[in-house]
Amino acid sequence: MKKLISYFVIFIFFCAGISAQENNSMNEAYILTEIWKAKPAWYELSKQEREKFFNDKINPVLMKTLQNGAEILGTAVNNNTGEEKMDYQFMAVWKFPDKKNSDELEKVAKEAGFLKYFDQVNFSGNLIPPPSLNERMVALTEDSKVSGDLESSIQKNFQKMGQAMANSDPELLSTFFTEDAVLKFPGLDPLKGREAIAEHHGMMIEQGISVIPKTTEVEKIGNTGYEIGTYQLINEDGQELDSGTYASIWKKVNGEWKLYRDVVSSSNSQLDN
Repeated sequence: MKKLISYFVIFIFFCAGISAQENNSMNEAYILTEIWKAKPAWYELSKQEREKFFNDKINPVLMKTLQNGAEILGTAVNNNTGEEKMDYQFMAVWKFPDKKNSDELEKVAKEAGFLKYFDQVNFSGNLIPPPSLNERMVALTEDSKVSGDLESSIQKNFQKMGQAMANSDPELLSTFFTEDAVLKFPGLDPLKGREAIAEHHGMMIEQGISVIPKTTEVEKIGNTGYEIGTYQLINEDGQELDSGTYASIWKKVNGEWKLYRDVVSSSNSQLDN
């Protein structure tokens, strides 16, 4: 993974044509890296259905994004043969005028139904020169390390939980919660324990509902930590059913971070009670 990140940073600066004299303009630019792989639902489509999906749903999103000032720095198919190869098939690197434009692309791609067919992870941030990146790595403290470790674990867990839902395996998903976990959804009684959590997610899977969480804040305190974020509920056609915020408590159990308490608050006032 370290080699991948190093090569990737070099690739970004090469494609962007960055020099030391361009630092001021660099600080105003925003980079988004998308990495994705196909879900089982994509393989079930015919070639004609796949082409129609891109022509009707995805291509208009890409054209609008480019018209709004974005640049595609590069796209690639993953043919890495090293031991640290990531289990993803494709990647794209975008450059935006600011973070707002980057967030808009993520939003409209979800609304277009891309996440119904592809498992995707994103990395984004303001473009900075290599010396500044090195300075930030040198300046890392133990506190930043533990927060980063917790945030990294949360994102990895979310990816695996998403895969469990895509594979219709609510029991596997529930193992990312502690045995005495409590999950509170809007308008429902608290779900207590893994069995109840698995049963509820099983119903969501049957209805074709997926959850898209996005972490906005993480803090670690000893063997526990809290996370605050936003979420979207989407149906099998990629349409948004609900959105809102959540607050979670994570607990380290036998060396692994697991969800201990999770409270979801809907932006729909009729649901959130």
